[in-house]
Amino acid sequence: MPRLIFESFVLKSDYVFEIDREVVLFTRQRGKIRALGKGGAKIPNRFGSSLEPFTYGEATVWESWKGGLTLETFEIFGPGFILMSSPGIYPYLSLIQEVLLVLLPENLRREKLFDLLKLSLPLINKAPLQTTAYFLFWAAKMEGFPVEKHLVDRKFFREPIAQAVRERPPFRTFISLLERIQDYLEVELKSLSEFKILLKIGN
Repeated sequence: MPRLIFESFVLKSDYVFEIDREVVLFTRQRGKIRALGKGGAKIPNRFGSSLEPFTYGEATVWESWKGGLTLETFEIFGPGFILMSSPGIYPYLSLIQEVLLVLLPENLRREKLFDLLKLSLPLINKAPLQTTAYFLFWAAKMEGFPVEKHLVDRKFFREPIAQAVRERPPFRTFISLLERIQDYLEVELKSLSEFKILLKIGN
């Protein structure tokens, strides 16, 4: 079985087979992949906190001749639980997670999008709305969706991310962007409903 090493973000992990976890990774080398983390549901387990969403690190994976992937180790470079534990940041990260899980195809390299996520996550603490809007706009554009059509404040999305996050697009622009992404993905985004409630509360 080939032994593979991927620069990765954890997108999601679910318990399977009582003691194992299925882990969804966004990798630089192969895009979105699914791997079985054996023993990942035990207490204590050998992966510790490394399988929390948005943990960044190096995944060592074994690939069977039938194509199945088994996660051997995950070396943490940046812990995701620190980001996910912040109440003000959590809704935005949940939205990014929800969109990426649907948007990304399986086993297709998306290096530019991976680099954008890597660049965006350190900025999200200081500017969650701006960073999330910018990231999702370009994620959808990279997958071929014409999300800019009828959007106001399109100038915001054309600037480099380091400059864009210093500005503040109206919350209604953010909601409009999410509605467009939802329409193109043809799924109901749970996070969209939650942000619409926040919009009503703010008015």
